[in-house]
Amino acid sequence: MNPQCTAIACFNDVVAVGAQEAITDFVETGGHNIAVTGFDNTHIAHLKRISLTSVEQNNRAIASKVAEH
Repeated sequence: MNPQCTAIACFNDVVAVGAQEAITDFVETGGHNIAVTGFDNTHIAHLKRISLTSVEQNNRAIASKVAEH
């Protein structure tokens, strides 16, 4: 892992959870902490054991904007 890496932005919460698990293993073997964020704000992000920051999408608003064009 690049020592300059301080954060990872994942395209969804499931991938973010996988990244968190890999980072936990990395830190336990002497690596540095790395922030992780997900993108879809599913129920996974709210599990107490995980504590994941996630971006919530407003799918209805996105679809409406797409339909305008």
